[in-house]
Amino acid sequence: MISKSIILDIKKVFLIFIIFLLLSLFTSTSGSEESRIDKAKALLEKRNFVGVSIMVKEIIETSKEKSEIGLAYKIKGDIKSDVFEYYENALAEYRKALTFPISEDISRDISIKIAVISLKLQKQEKAEKKDYSKEEVRVALARVKELIVTSKGRFRISSLTGGDPFTLTNGAKLSVSEKGIIVNSKELPAKQVNIEPENIEPEKDSLIILNGKALRGRLIVLKDKQELVAINQLNIEEYLYGVLPKEINPDWPVEAMKAQAIASRSYALFNCKINRDKPFDLDATMFSQMYGGVSSENRKSNLAVDKTKGQVLFYNGSLVLAYFHSNSGGFLEDSENIWGIDLPYFEETQDQYSNNIPGYNWSYKISLKDICSALNDNGIRVNKVNEIIPTRMSKYGRITKIFINHSEGKLELNGNTFRLMIGPGKIKSTLCEIKRKGDIVEFSGRGFGHGVGMSQWGAYTMAKKGYTCKDILAFYYKGTEVR
Repeated sequence: MISKSIILDIKKVFLIFIIFLLLSLFTSTSGSEESRIDKAKALLEKRNFVGVSIMVKEIIETSKEKSEIGLAYKIKGDIKSDVFEYYENALAEYRKALTFPISEDISRDISIKIAVISLKLQKQEKAEKKDYSKEEVRVALARVKELIVTSKGRFRISSLTGGDPFTLTNGAKLSVSEKGIIVNSKELPAKQVNIEPENIEPEKDSLIILNGKALRGRLIVLKDKQELVAINQLNIEEYLYGVLPKEINPDWPVEAMKAQAIASRSYALFNCKINRDKPFDLDATMFSQMYGGVSSENRKSNLAVDKTKGQVLFYNGSLVLAYFHSNSGGFLEDSENIWGIDLPYFEETQDQYSNNIPGYNWSYKISLKDICSALNDNGIRVNKVNEIIPTRMSKYGRITKIFINHSEGKLELNGNTFRLMIGPGKIKSTLCEIKRKGDIVEFSGRGFGHGVGMSQWGAYTMAKKGYTCKDILAFYYKGTEVR
C-alpha cells in the first residue's frame, strides 16, 4: 500500500538529514580541516546547500586555521551567488574571504566572481513577470518493489528507450526485471516508463490511480537497482490542491489558507530550481511538503489556491525559499541557527500571534537507553548515553547545539537534527528545556516545528484578526514581496 511506501521514503529522508549531521560532527569525531573543506566543495557541486551550510558554519566557528576559515567564507559566497542568487550577500562573503590568508588561485577566483557579480548588479533590471501557474513539479511518492496502476479511463505507457507506446484499460502491475521494468507480463528494456491518461480532463474519470491513490498529471516510474521509484509530475496549481489540506485546516480563515498557498508555491518552485538535474523536486512527506493527491483535495482550500494563482514570494528579485512550520511557540528563528543558511528574510524575533494556542506547551519523556537506540538507528554509533546537555542557545532560547557524553566518547549535535532523530512529533521543537531524573530525560517546551518562516497557527491568528494574506507573509518573511 502507498502508506507503507511513504514510511520507507521518510526513513530515506532521515538518512539525508543524518548525512548533514555527520558533516557537522567532524570537529568532535575525526577528519582534518582540509577534509571538511573538500567535503563541503563536493556537497556544493551536488547543490546540497543545507549540508554545505552546516559544514562551513562549523568550520568558521571551530577552525584554528585562518586559511580554512577563508575558504569557508568563499564557499558561503558561492552558495549565496549560485544557489540563492543573493548577489549583494555573496559579495560580502567573498570580501570576508579575502581578509584571510588564502592561495593566489583562490584569491584570483574570488576576484573574478566579484567582477562578474558587480557586472550583473549593474545590468540588473526588474525581471519580467513570469506566469508561474504553468510550471510543473515532480513529487516522489513511493519507493517499492511493485506498483499497481489503474484508471477509470484508458492510459498510455511509454518508455524513453524506444518501442511503441501501448494503451491499457484494466490496469497495470509494474515490477523490476534484470533488463528493465515489467508491465504486466511485458518486459520493457528501460529504466523509466511514463504513464499518463489518454484523456487529460479529470472530469472524464481519467485520473491515474497508484495503489488506490488518485493522482492528477502523469506518473513517472524509475528503476533504481531492485526497486521502483514512483514520481507524480503535474502542474504546480494542481499539486497545491493536494498540499494545502494536508498542511493547513481547510476550515481556517481564507486569508491564512491563501498565505499558505503562496508560501507552498514558492517553496515548491524554489526546490524545482535547485533540483532540476535530479530525478524529482520534492517528496510527499513532511520533509518537503505533505501531499495527498486528489483524495485529499478540499473545495475551500482549492479556492485559496485559485485565488492566489501563480503568486510567489520574491526577495530582491529572487525567489524565496519559503520555509514554514506549525507553531513558533512565540519566537521566530534565524535559519542560520537551524541549518547554517543565512537567509535575509528570516529573523530572530518575537511572534505574538503564536502565543497560547492549541499545542503551545508540550513535554516528552524518554530514557537514556531509548535515546541511544534512536541515535544508532540514525547512523550515530554510541554504546551508552550518560549525559545530554545543551551547549548553545539562540537569542530566544532554542537549543542550537547539544552535547552528548557516551561510553565511547563525546559528540556535539545540531539541535534540530537531534530533534529529528528522536522524532519531530516527540520533541516538538528545540524551544525547550532538558531535565534529567535518573535514566529518564524530560524535554518540555513550546511550539511545534523548527521555528523558521511562517507559523501556520500564527497565520491563523492574524487572519482571525483581519489581516490579509499579504500582511501575514510580510510579517513572517521580512522584506519580501508577492508577485
